[in-house]
Amino acid sequence: MCIHFHIALLRCRFPGAPKRIPPPRIISTGSFNRWFDHITLFRALEYVMERDPRVVFSCSGGAVPFWSKGMEEFTALAASSSHKGRYDIRGWVGCEELDNIYDTATAAVLADIPCNETRLGARTRMIDWVSRGIPVACTRGAEVSEDMEKAGTALVVPQESPEALGHALETLISRDEARSAIRKNQIRWCSEEGDPVRVFRPLNEWCASPERLRGGIPPGFVPKPFGTLRYRLAAFALAARGKGFSGVLGGMAAKCLFSSARRKNES
Repeated sequence: MCIHFHIALLRCRFPGAPKRIPPPRIISTGSFNRWFDHITLFRALEYVMERDPRVVFSCSGGAVPFWSKGMEEFTALAASSSHKGRYDIRGWVGCEELDNIYDTATAAVLADIPCNETRLGARTRMIDWVSRGIPVACTRGAEVSEDMEKAGTALVVPQESPEALGHALETLISRDEARSAIRKNQIRWCSEEGDPVRVFRPLNEWCASPERLRGGIPPGFVPKPFGTLRYRLAAFALAARGKGFSGVLGGMAAKCLFSSARRKNES
């Protein structure tokens, strides 16, 4: 009895080693497609890692059949980084491994370049993160990022700004209250604006009773052949009706400048 008493006393005085606290983990999942901004992503991660030696980055997904350059460049940048041991690049993975990545995530990150694909893209990976309660830092440019910024489900920053994206990630990593507030907003959003039943209701209603145009086809309407000058003039007129001539011309000029800079970078 005396021996058992002393053993119990020793256990009280010298408890086992405390459980190891896992490091803050930033994740990215999905394709490194042509409009995925891997350069801004890398520089933002370096910004965070330089300020917090605990942070690690786990990445699943990668190259797609029509574009491998982004993934190749990102892998090379990570390999040359002074923090290369904290980059966990797994490539395309199965569902079980992806679930593990989600379960260990502190925050998720997405960066896109300014282009039409970004404006029109769905960013389904980001919706997946939000549905799982993972705080998100992302760039502007897509409709869903604007919706999430309004709903408070993500920290949204300007495009091509590594410091702003890095600062947002640092906030998510270091501030428990910020993550908690975002998670609460995510729960609310998923049950209201982001509820799939609510989102797809207009489509389901249209499929149940489809019509080409609400109110019918305008009298005298003749479709213009795609790609012709008449088609482009009609598209310009419709855009100008919504944004005004200055808005449309400004958008066209910005697109031309961006396309020129992009070709220069790729050459």
